[in-house]
Amino acid sequence: MAVEGVSRPAPGLGRARPLRRLAEYGGFAPAMVLLGAFFFAPLGLIVVYSFWQVHDYNVVSEWTLGNYGYFFSTPTYVRTLLSTLLVAALATAIAIGLAFPFAYWLVRHVAPRWQKPLLVLVLVPFWTSYLLRVYSWISILGEQGAINRVLRWTGVIDEPLSYFLYDRPAVVLVLVYLYFPFAALTLYAVLERFDWNQLRAATDLGASPLRAIRSVMLPQVRVGIMTAVIFVFIPILGEYLAPQLVGGTRGVMIGNLITTFFTGAQYTRGAAAALLVVAVIVALLIVFRRSLDTEQAVHSRGTRMEATGLELVSPFARLASRALSGYAVALYAFLFAPIALLVLFSFNASRFAGFPITGWTTRWYGDMFANAAIHEALVTSLVIAAQVTVVSTIVGTAAAFPLVRSRLRFRGAARILVTLPVMVPGLLIGVSLLALFTSVLGMQLSMQTAAIGQAVFTTPFVILLVAARLEGFDVGLERAASDLGAGTWRRLRHVVLPLTLPAIVAGALFAFTLSLDEFIITLFLLGGHNTLPIYIYTQVKFGITPEVNALATALLAASLAIGAIAFSLPGLVRRVVARRRRRRAADDQLAAQRATR
Repeated sequence: MAVEGVSRPAPGLGRARPLRRLAEYGGFAPAMVLLGAFFFAPLGLIVVYSFWQVHDYNVVSEWTLGNYGYFFSTPTYVRTLLSTLLVAALATAIAIGLAFPFAYWLVRHVAPRWQKPLLVLVLVPFWTSYLLRVYSWISILGEQGAINRVLRWTGVIDEPLSYFLYDRPAVVLVLVYLYFPFAALTLYAVLERFDWNQLRAATDLGASPLRAIRSVMLPQVRVGIMTAVIFVFIPILGEYLAPQLVGGTRGVMIGNLITTFFTGAQYTRGAAAALLVVAVIVALLIVFRRSLDTEQAVHSRGTRMEATGLELVSPFARLASRALSGYAVALYAFLFAPIALLVLFSFNASRFAGFPITGWTTRWYGDMFANAAIHEALVTSLVIAAQVTVVSTIVGTAAAFPLVRSRLRFRGAARILVTLPVMVPGLLIGVSLLALFTSVLGMQLSMQTAAIGQAVFTTPFVILLVAARLEGFDVGLERAASDLGAGTWRRLRHVVLPLTLPAIVAGALFAFTLSLDEFIITLFLLGGHNTLPIYIYTQVKFGITPEVNALATALLAASLAIGAIAFSLPGLVRRVVARRRRRRAADDQLAAQRATR
């Protein structure tokens, strides 16, 4: 995610002297230390390890291509890599195929005032726990899940079917569910900018609707489609949890293989497998970057029209509109049904988590609160989340200021570098830091190592949120404070920080929420402790219980509440500040009127 429309430093504040220039750029220093030492260096270590050897469980700096030779000489590993690419491509194609008509419906059939709320509704599942979203599908696809129950109730089958779960189709389905919001958000952004008058002009010149779409529309939205491919395909390459929970032995992907290598202390072989994933990602970015650079049509800006694009030329306009609306309703049901069932089963009186519903009870919530293991996992999660929040907020806020307000020549490159951890699969962050901490630094895995790994992932979110707020900052306020004699630190303390505080708090809340829900990085770096997601993961491996459903529901409610506060806080603060300003202006006006009498 790039930060556009960078604002310049406020004029009239004086020419920066060397020390002031150093202070201006110094905000990057904490981010450079954090990301340099714990993101770029570990990834470089993975590259080096892939060409070294292991003797007696120790990595030895003997250069070799044997790790790659071993990988490609093992048919199972090669099939796993190829099947990963196939699953990623299939899931990406389905997700984009589902998202495109949905984004079209949102842009062309929904009133502007409802578009943003409906889009946020699509993103709500994304802000729930990744683990819970995967786990919730077991209640649907399992032998006692919703699908089997419906089929038996309708008389289609007599015995539950087992092939819905623990196979590759289940993995594809869950991956589409997980990454559909990325595709929908990206395609909505590009379709909203499209000039729909061009379709009408094409049809007026004799083009059929399909030809108009193929020749006029698709070339201009091609960049958005490619961006959606990147946002969906790349994270899927590093998937570990979904293939394991819903795919079983038949759904293994390269991420599971990399995990097996690293947990078995085969760092060099694991590094070679991880580097193959990185090579695919880099190749994808290079190929798509060339296409993006040659695409000029994306710069056109659309104008809103009362009529919709296809409906200008279709005699079945009303039917098409209703069909798309029904399609959108079905997609919303697809997004929220797994979460709704998870909440429903947490109140089921049956000891078995699933259908049938034998009664209603809150007993499982009481058992959850009385569970000592859950208490310990909760404390661990909160301690790590607190550490991550402090580090991410300080480092992210400090980096956001020079990213927006400095005159750095490499500011564009810096924006890309600080957001790379968001693009790289969490699996690669976890295994690279595991190699750094255990093999190079000789550290014991602990809550602190897990907090460092999580901070690498969460800090870019804080940077982006604070930078976005700084872009809209009125530098005239600083200029006025400077004219009144305020120095640099007084302007920062009394003008800049109070106005950017909502974004800083929102970034801290996002970091806290992401830390509570983070699973894959924590799994590699936490050692012998349990966080709440890891506790749920270990319980799911031995069978779903109502207490797990209750805990999942509680985590879901907490994530949504914190996310809602983070989303609404900046707007709420702006409204409060504006109200106080209006009240103060009214009081001043009233005082002036009294003085003139």
